[in-house]
Amino acid sequence: MFSLCWAATGWSQTPEMVAREYIDSMRNADMEKAAALMHPAALERFRDILVQIADALTARDPQADLRKNPGMDLLFGEGGPAELKTTSPAKVFLNFMSKLYARVPMMREMVAGSQVHFIGHVDESENVSHVVYRTTLSRQGTEVTKVEVLSLKRHGENWRVLLTGDLERLATSIGRGAPQ
Repeated sequence: MFSLCWAATGWSQTPEMVAREYIDSMRNADMEKAAALMHPAALERFRDILVQIADALTARDPQADLRKNPGMDLLFGEGGPAELKTTSPAKVFLNFMSKLYARVPMMREMVAGSQVHFIGHVDESENVSHVVYRTTLSRQGTEVTKVEVLSLKRHGENWRVLLTGDLERLATSIGRGAPQ
């Protein structure tokens, strides 16, 4: 009965299906797929955060070449802050996440080794839904469980993932750690 009702809506995937795809892509370090599952507005927001960090660092010392500072290519890519504004939001996300996973292998291992149990979703509106899931991480005999929420928004007929607070905070904290 549920599948008939779902099919009648014309929607090809449930929010949980897209959330699962996104989380699986992060667990498998498939950042191209993760970026493709992100809502365009979320990718724009992520790039805007990095542009704001670049502008603040550049304003601090306009003559500084931020590309020479360790870790700055993680934030700004190979071309540095100037190129960031003209790079597609999906490419900015892809570059950031790929480099992050390469530089912090423990993060990749933790995400890859996590177990995820989807609980369900709550519709905020017809176009916004919040998927609730439980993540369990096991490391060296210690198990940590956390209930999390992944928000999704419609883009055309498809659900797409919105930017998480964790990812916003991560980019911002790396920017705050930039050399003064």
